[in-house]
Amino acid sequence: MIDELETSASPATHDLAWLIHPVPVEMFLREHWERRHFLVRRQRPEYFDELMTLARFDALLTTTSVTSSQVRVVRDGRVVALDQIVPTGWRARAGALEALLEHYRGGASIVVQGLDERDRALQRLCQALATELSASLQVNVYLTPAGARGLGEHYDTHDVFVVQVEGAKRWRVRPGPIALPCEHQPPCGALAASEPIDEFVLRRGDVLYVPRGLVHEVIAEDGPSLHLTIGVHPLTWAHLIRAAVDDLFARDARFREGLPPGFTRAPATRERAAARLDELLVALGEGLDRGVMLEDAAEAVLRARPPTLDGHLLDLRDLDAITLDTRLRRRDRSAWQVHRDGERVRLRLFSRQIEMPGWLEDELRFMGAVDGFTLAEMPTELDEAGRLVLARQLLTEGALTIDRRPLPSAAPA
Repeated sequence: MIDELETSASPATHDLAWLIHPVPVEMFLREHWERRHFLVRRQRPEYFDELMTLARFDALLTTTSVTSSQVRVVRDGRVVALDQIVPTGWRARAGALEALLEHYRGGASIVVQGLDERDRALQRLCQALATELSASLQVNVYLTPAGARGLGEHYDTHDVFVVQVEGAKRWRVRPGPIALPCEHQPPCGALAASEPIDEFVLRRGDVLYVPRGLVHEVIAEDGPSLHLTIGVHPLTWAHLIRAAVDDLFARDARFREGLPPGFTRAPATRERAAARLDELLVALGEGLDRGVMLEDAAEAVLRARPPTLDGHLLDLRDLDAITLDTRLRRRDRSAWQVHRDGERVRLRLFSRQIEMPGWLEDELRFMGAVDGFTLAEMPTELDEAGRLVLARQLLTEGALTIDRRPLPSAAPA
């Protein structure tokens, strides 16, 4: 547990360092990631106001459609989908919000899943965390009335950061190792009652990290509680190896042979089966390329990340208006990956690639290395027309965007 002083400065960028400030990221990953829960107490209740407040959630709930399958209510461990509580027929849309709030007034929690798909601040945080943790993320929001309990004692099958943005919740956590996946996990009730329990209150401005598999229970304190659960879904070794093995099985017919007839009853046949199994295990090890496996894993993680395309319609509108002095910037450094392949160069962007002549490699690497630039500043032998053609193509593809951020004010003399 870390207590952050009220006067502590915090990083300006919304990323992992900002989320767990003042704890160094290296220490967190070394000592806590996938190992044990971790709490940062803050005497700064406004710390997460840029992400979410009760007022903003109220506005989202009352001004957008609540008929989505992403909305549900939870009470004392019982989960009810929204379509089970809303009226039917033409009044369904009009009555959905009132039905939802009626359950909330009666003591049920409101849960909205995937709010990062609707909220830009949450989306930016998820994109930053996805880059740092090489994982996919999702933000769920839990609004719980005073003194109520949503889910009962349970565990999650993914790591979570819990961000308290309103009120307070009392947590009871059973410390322990990472759990097995759901299908192999004993039910919560099977855990020994004598196991140690860590109990604490998460207050507005605090953040809690809970590794997957840790059993916990949460109850709201005196007032309403609103918290964000940032779910982190990493690519596991099991996923990596299973995908590579499945690919090898598809390519190598030896692995699709049937076991020899009679191996269940004839000792000699079973010995031959064992020898063949030894051969196949050797072939399995020889057929897996670690470099290819890790490259495929990196590509899978990038494909799972949603592209950052805000302002793209404005860029398309203004394509013909750009000049050598128009400030441009690459959209996402982590997604901007340049690979030389003979006479061609490939720019990887999220789930796709842009292929260009190899002699543009230096220009592409320059664009990816700086935060903002003008075509006049770009070190290249391209003439003015060539620079504009290159920039317009990358703007059209969504790799670049026109930098509309205000320029920093000049320092006083």
